[in-house]
Amino acid sequence: MVCAAGPPPPKRPPPQPEPVHFEGDRGWAVGAEGTILATGDAGSTWHRQAAATRTTLTCVRAGTGGAARVIGRAGTVLTTKDGGVTWETRDSGTDVSLWGVAFTASGEHGWAVGDDGGTVRATKDGGATWDQHFYSPEKDAIPAR
Repeated sequence: MVCAAGPPPPKRPPPQPEPVHFEGDRGWAVGAEGTILATGDAGSTWHRQAAATRTTLTCVRAGTGGAARVIGRAGTVLTTKDGGVTWETRDSGTDVSLWGVAFTASGEHGWAVGDDGGTVRATKDGGATWDQHFYSPEKDAIPAR
């Protein structure tokens, strides 16, 4: 018996980045050509901040005390500790486009994920340095309670 092949399965939709994030009333929005917009009044007004890149930025995570981290295409990572007055370029260790970033409540430990079959970059210092994170079920499993 031969089964009809039929059409190929649909491709997964591209990752859905989170280009806007708030911590209290302070928030950022990121986008094409290195665009970073900031608000300090819960979005009533926005102003442009200078980024040291023209690369498309895909995701932002606001932290406490004016800290934020931004990721984007070509492995771009930017961080600020002063509400975006200055943005520092960080070496992510990859040129793969990054689509999502998350941090623990302390803001010290974080992970950025991207293309190329599941790139995961990890930081233990608030985003200043990044290393490859290798997933293993044994190492990354949540302990049973």
